[in-house]
Amino acid sequence: WRLPTIEELASLVKSEKVNGLHIDPIFHDKQKTCWSANTRRVRTTRDSHFGEYESWVVKFAEGRITMEQWSGYKKVIVLYPHMEAKYYIRAVRSSTEL
Repeated sequence: WRLPTIEELASLVKSEKVNGLHIDPIFHDKQKTCWSANTRRVRTTRDSHFGEYESWVVKFAEGRITMEQWSGYKKVIVLYPHMEAKYYIRAVRSSTEL
């Protein structure tokens, strides 16, 4: 499993809106914005583990693709289960040929 590329996520965007989203209703309507694997570090601070990044995201509520900037520590993910997430991930399975 992996994060999808921006091209893979963009292929899910539909031109019409159904249930308030530009995505097929078979997908959960809570995932209005999803991260892609297309991320790059744009700035590093004095602390080498901290930096600023840009990532492509798909906003299914608006039917558009945007670049988001964010800051964070590398290799650290903090989850707050009591809060509603603003961005989600939609994992895809890589195909392997035998």
